[in-house]
Amino acid sequence: MAYTFGATVTRAPRGNPSAAVIFLHGLGDTGNGWAPVVDSGALKVKDYAKFVFPTAPTQAVKLNGGAMMPAWFDLPGNLAEMLTNIDWKGVNASIGYLHSLIDTEISNGIPSDRIVVGGFSQGGCIAMRAALKYPKPLGGLCLASTFLGPDQQVEIADCNSKIPTLWCHGEADPMVPLLFAQMGVSALQSKGIPLELKTYPGLGHSASPEELAKMDEFLTTRLPQAPATPPPTSEEVSKMSVKELKTYLGSKNINFAGCFEKTDLVSLALSSL
Repeated sequence: MAYTFGATVTRAPRGNPSAAVIFLHGLGDTGNGWAPVVDSGALKVKDYAKFVFPTAPTQAVKLNGGAMMPAWFDLPGNLAEMLTNIDWKGVNASIGYLHSLIDTEISNGIPSDRIVVGGFSQGGCIAMRAALKYPKPLGGLCLASTFLGPDQQVEIADCNSKIPTLWCHGEADPMVPLLFAQMGVSALQSKGIPLELKTYPGLGHSASPEELAKMDEFLTTRLPQAPATPPPTSEEVSKMSVKELKTYLGSKNINFAGCFEKTDLVSLALSSL
């Protein structure tokens, strides 16, 4: 089958972001499902990091009786089979799509080690497999209420063989039991992944304020705010290309739409110093 991925929702700080977080939703959700977490102010890293929330393709899911819904891959009808039976075609399509999103952020100027990949539930399964396999070093893995699936087929690139990983999980999760998390954590730790499992008593298949605070702590540790860049000197402004001038003015949120000559851009940039 052909996979058509849904709309991607983004949240970006003013000016040029110095880091990025790409986070995948769970089964039946969309990119809009997690964006309100950023809007709420629960994640301080939003002040300088761009958040990217993609949406999975809509497809039939056996676990839900063949109902059509956003899903990163099909799930077997028996919950326990998630550990042994996986829709590799869907998994690989979603991994490829996530890799393309990472590539886009790198092409936008964000270094790969300033990008953290994460996900909730089914999205976390894709996030960890995609991050471990990615051919450039990433900043970290941030997971919630998820599962690994067949651990014998996890591909790990050398550059991400020591990727720092946080795995949060509710101890009362009825959808993805804590045992599934413990098995996945054990499998990854046996492969040398430095992984912290943080569990929450009474928490089901959802996120809590305490969990979000832990995730924010992880994100700000892995993606510390870069020191403020000193403003350019007058001489440096005069030597900038047109592209560099527009980038600089854009980072200062200065409208240059009425500038048609390089001299106009230079004058506008000089006036901002």
